[in-house]
Amino acid sequence: MLLISLIIPIVLFGIVPNVILDTLHVSVTSLLYNISITTPSPDLDLSFSFLLATTMGKKIQSSYSQKTCNTISSKNGNTSIEPLDSNSSRELGGLQSHSVESVKILAKSKDLENFLNWLSGFSDAESTFHIKTEPSGKTAPKISFSFKIGLHVDDIDTLKQIKSKLTELAGVEVGNISVYKLSATLAFTNLKVLKALIIPIFNAYPLISAKYLDFKDWEKAINIKSNAKVVREETLLSSPRYLLTLEEINKIIKLKEGMNSSRNFVNESLLPQNELNPYWFLGFCEGESSFTIQAKRTFSPRFAITQNKKSITVLNAISKFIYNLPFQIPKDLQLTTEALASAKLKSKSGLLQPESLNIYDVANRPTVSQLLISSQNLIFYHLLAFFESLTFLSRKGFDFELWSILIKLRLANYHKTEEGRELMERIVNGMNSARYTNYSSYNKYIRNKALGKIETTLPTYDEISNLISKIKPENGCSIILPINRLKNHKN
Repeated sequence: MLLISLIIPIVLFGIVPNVILDTLHVSVTSLLYNISITTPSPDLDLSFSFLLATTMGKKIQSSYSQKTCNTISSKNGNTSIEPLDSNSSRELGGLQSHSVESVKILAKSKDLENFLNWLSGFSDAESTFHIKTEPSGKTAPKISFSFKIGLHVDDIDTLKQIKSKLTELAGVEVGNISVYKLSATLAFTNLKVLKALIIPIFNAYPLISAKYLDFKDWEKAINIKSNAKVVREETLLSSPRYLLTLEEINKIIKLKEGMNSSRNFVNESLLPQNELNPYWFLGFCEGESSFTIQAKRTFSPRFAITQNKKSITVLNAISKFIYNLPFQIPKDLQLTTEALASAKLKSKSGLLQPESLNIYDVANRPTVSQLLISSQNLIFYHLLAFFESLTFLSRKGFDFELWSILIKLRLANYHKTEEGRELMERIVNGMNSARYTNYSSYNKYIRNKALGKIETTLPTYDEISNLISKIKPENGCSIILPINRLKNHKN
């Protein structure tokens, strides 16, 4: 009778009962585990060992990949294969566990070190380490973990870059990008990915804000679950299942209740005291900073970073980092000998002004502090050249280019001419949040735009070039045709 009860659903409906599937899984797993793999020599380069293991893992799961991937139809009717970054392990056969040392070695071998420093800074600004607890009937609550980066949907290309780079590092596709209304999210939810890739990355390239403490508590919670009793071993087609004790569950819940917005106290002595890496700073600025122009008549540039007061230490570290930036002439700018000498003198005096790097309380926002840089010379000859020496990975790079043009036009006194002022106002009106698809602002701005009093169309490269060639610059400086970078820049 048992045999008949198993055969009937197969013949009639093509359904294979679990008892048969479980036997098949065991057989396949046993076959894989019995494959003889030669252990690499201890003298073999660690990165090569990882790539060797990755390649073998890909061969093992290659026969399943086409059958087990989820497919999602696009608007054009085409289908795209999405990675299964969920509770399934079937796409992760080639993923190997990392240590801090192996992440650093592999990153160097793949030229990813600058990116991982950037990712640490960007994650300090934009990511979330999340623990989710869900009721599960009469049994213990279901506990899951995720690492997410959420951005405006217009910034989805940045998420795609991050996913691509981490996939390159992992050797298998990881991460899943989802879109809801105007938000795009890159999520890593598979426990194996979190343990083997995400945790080692942030231990090798640590966060430095209060979010570092959230990460460490999140890591502790993951370790509690990983060390719990295993009631189902990992197979090629499924993740392991853990049975948590009441004590283990309570420990995880207690960690969760003290994380993220629920963290009321930050022990600064527990935060990393490392010197800032330039790419960490770039990544953090791409998430948290603003490049603005204060007044349209004077076109004075401002650079600001706003943080919750729990992360005041990160503002202090950034202030120190900026203070020590060297004097440099920005790109596309030429100074006469006299103007250069004057710039160096002003730059030095500007740096010695304490208010140049002040950290302020923000009006009507008692939990927030802001690092505001308004010293023109500090911006002209230190901060601007620093950012120009690096490569932005988000759309903020285009706003920086526009900000850079405005600063150079102002330095050469183009804002004192009617034509120059009109063009500069168009740049100001079309940068930052005005470039997002859902942009709206104060009623006054909307009324002025409707009346045609504000031009929000960015000037073209040719218009900027024509202005520079038509009007003679002042202050002993001249601008080389800017900024060929703008011609092909994706805004």
